[in-house]
Amino acid sequence: MSDTSSVSSTSSANIDSEIDKMTSAFNTAIETNEKITAVKTEKGAEETAAQQRPNIG
Repeated sequence: MSDTSSVSSTSSANIDSEIDKMTSAFNTAIETNEKITAVKTEKGAEETAAQQRPNIG
């Protein structure tokens, strides 16, 4: 019976590295989404304000 309880340190380091890459990618996506949401919210507020102005003229 082989010893399956030992994991090589290289394998563990590779896994940790891949997890770090995924975490970084998710953090970048979250930051990008926050920026997009802020722009869309600002533009939406401007559009709503424009729609609520009475047409004078």
